[in-house]
Amino acid sequence: MIDIETIPNKYPVITLCGSTRFKDEFYRVQKELTLKGWIVISVGLFGHSGDTEVLNDGVKEMLDDMHKRKIDLAQAIYVINVGGYVGSSTRSEIAYARAHGKKVFFLERSDEMWEEVIGRVRGIVSADSSLVADMANVSAILHDAFGWWWTGFYTVDKTRNELILGPFQGPVACTNIGFGKGVCGTCWARRESVIVPDVEKFPGHIACSSLSKSEIVVPILSASNDCLGVIDIDSTNLNEFSDRDRQYLEQIAAIVAVLKY
Repeated sequence: MIDIETIPNKYPVITLCGSTRFKDEFYRVQKELTLKGWIVISVGLFGHSGDTEVLNDGVKEMLDDMHKRKIDLAQAIYVINVGGYVGSSTRSEIAYARAHGKKVFFLERSDEMWEEVIGRVRGIVSADSSLVADMANVSAILHDAFGWWWTGFYTVDKTRNELILGPFQGPVACTNIGFGKGVCGTCWARRESVIVPDVEKFPGHIACSSLSKSEIVVPILSASNDCLGVIDIDSTNLNEFSDRDRQYLEQIAAIVAVLKY
């Protein structure tokens, strides 16, 4: 589930997209988003789930065009991609939404989505650009792709034995974190990724904001396994992050480490 704080309006409008074979998921997501404060626009007929009226002459074409108008009314779309499935009609809606400046969120972060993000990161991180610029752009890519509440970097200051806040997307954050302190400091000390389904159950969690509910932190490691910094991501949802997320974020950390250190 997405973080409502990524769009500033009190009651932002979102349109659900996806195959109508996922009728139950449409209803579930509509309810969950409504309870989080979204105004939800959904499909009117589920052609793959028994609404045979879709088969009548001209109805499918009308519904496809109507859904684009629903996207026009929204600030974002939410793609119901159960099992990573995105059909041709939904791909067209995603392209339309992006072309018109709408945020695009997904029910599931599929391998295909992550591979697209990895490709964008490889295309932007360069040995010729500054570390700050590349960290800023990687934060923006991740934040834009997945709509998390906070996405950013901390870098290691060995003199002070602290993590220092780097480029990020999201609300203000802790500027200094000690070695072994909180989730970020623990990641640094262990030199391994840390996934926290519920930050309130993590011993010594540093609460930069009470809105953060789950977190993932991935180390940026040198060739000699020295921790140079971390990628830190927070969500207002419990249990947001998976092992798949960890694997791809570790790839991104490796790209940054190889090209920038």
